[in-house]
Amino acid sequence: MVYGAWPNNPVPLTEQAPLRPGGSALARQLADAELLADTWRSTVDGRSVSVLRPVLTLAATGTSSIVAGPRR
Repeated sequence: MVYGAWPNNPVPLTEQAPLRPGGSALARQLADAELLADTWRSTVDGRSVSVLRPVLTLAATGTSSIVAGPRR
């Protein structure tokens, strides 16, 4: 989500790709949190950060509310 589903994304998409979240508020918030954590990490030598990204699942019998997006 933080990389966005852009047609010009590199394939394969690696950690070196820039964060370019799409239009969802959740994607923007996750990208902002990652940037904040990376800023914290880079201010002191020896710090490290691990980012755990949520996995969006799809199933034949239902769709995650995050995958489905906002209902109008």
